[in-house]
Amino acid sequence: MLSATPAAVARTGEPGTVSGYTNNGGGGDADLLGFDPANGHYSGLKPSDGLVDIFEYYSDPAGTTSGAADGYLKEHRIRRGQTADQFKQQTLTYKRLPDANSDDVRYVIGSSTMYRNPITTGSAGAITTTYDYVSANLHVSKMTEHLPSVTDGPAGAPDAIEQTSYDTYDRVTEVVDGDGHADQTLYDAAPAR
Repeated sequence: MLSATPAAVARTGEPGTVSGYTNNGGGGDADLLGFDPANGHYSGLKPSDGLVDIFEYYSDPAGTTSGAADGYLKEHRIRRGQTADQFKQQTLTYKRLPDANSDDVRYVIGSSTMYRNPITTGSAGAITTTYDYVSANLHVSKMTEHLPSVTDGPAGAPDAIEQTSYDTYDRVTEVVDGDGHADQTLYDAAPAR
């Protein structure tokens, strides 16, 4: 089962990003990097050196936006330092599935888009993976990968789509490659004990 839990980390920075910190006399100040709300920057971070990861979360308390799960990760971006351009790494959407054992609702990943090229908008070169689930046990029943278009192939070449299907034991039962060729796997029934 692919699931995620809400979190609150908005940014992380590698050690090479930090230029210094202040303890402010040990007064319990959690802001060691000197956040300036006027410009949204930290005085203790280098402006254009080091890796900074930025995490954006869904804000949808009413649960009315398709694909959104309040408090769950929406997008992961990176940049060099704190002021350089941001580049998408991953975008996530979610599905609401009922829990078979209670009245609760579970959020599972509906799609994950990974960006291969340093882009700030659009989805050129992106690989999107979608997931279908067996609602009763929240196991992945099918995973579909939408691969990037091939631009140097024949005119009008379709996007490649690869599908992998699973049984109730999470074993691969079929793989269909981008050309539509299927490989199936059959399993013997589990022996009775």
